[in-house]
Amino acid sequence: MTNDLLTSLQKQVRWNTAFHTFGSNHNTLIGLLVDWWVSCEPHHEVIEGAPSFALRAEGGGGVGDAILVEQGLCKGVIEVEGGYVDAGGREEPLKKYFYAIDRIGKYFIPEDPDWKDLEFGIFLAYPTVSKHMRMPLPINEFVEKGKVVVRNHQGMQLVILTLDKRWEPQTRGIRARKNDSHDYYKGSPFRVTGVLIKDGGVKDSRTLAGV
Repeated sequence: MTNDLLTSLQKQVRWNTAFHTFGSNHNTLIGLLVDWWVSCEPHHEVIEGAPSFALRAEGGGGVGDAILVEQGLCKGVIEVEGGYVDAGGREEPLKKYFYAIDRIGKYFIPEDPDWKDLEFGIFLAYPTVSKHMRMPLPINEFVEKGKVVVRNHQGMQLVILTLDKRWEPQTRGIRARKNDSHDYYKGSPFRVTGVLIKDGGVKDSRTLAGV
């Protein structure tokens, strides 16, 4: 299955569920990827709230959203990330996405034996700020960052996914409710795009769901 990750993610993830969720999709998107992995094989398991990438003796460090396990061995790491507005009202959506891609890369350094069997990472970005609901997420920038992360890790695969949303403010119903801190409810998910990176280059790219 890991030999054709993008096809498996295209055909086996229930992306239609994501298209019917509004707001900050973080929990839903993690759940869809967890469901995909567990459904692929009977011996697949998932650790949610991933252990730190740092050595245990060092007291831990940053953590991913989930670790995908096969017969007791860690095979994949998941990071799902949305854009945000900081406490000062300044929009810095890409910065947080880049941090998440970097966190995946931290797991690819097998100083801790728990990570020596890792084969891939999955980064899934979604928008929570209005500027990225009016245009597609900048997947090419995520891909360039991903190339740097995997460049020195021969054979490691990194999937970059984006869930794009249309800007669709509502005039009635709960989605029309005013939310001063974010425009969560005004975006309608409609497309998932995927890019597979391996050995520092793009191996495949396609629309996985939607238009």
